[in-house]
Amino acid sequence: MRFDSRVTPTQTEIETIDGRRVALKLVVNPRARRVSVRIDPTRREAIATAPSSRQLKLAVRFAAERAGWIAHELERL
Repeated sequence: MRFDSRVTPTQTEIETIDGRRVALKLVVNPRARRVSVRIDPTRREAIATAPSSRQLKLAVRFAAERAGWIAHELERL
């Protein structure tokens, strides 16, 4: 997958319901049509993808809403 070379991935953290902090990698992909969250099993990290840098805050909110799912999936790895 090829990403826009002008925008580098950013790291942030989100908090789960039980107070744990989960690392989240933010990526801008101009080919994306919507905000999405996925788990990379090889690197054992959560990745939130946004179609533009203007929607990165939305991507963080979207991932925060799914923090429980993210923590559960990372535990399974």
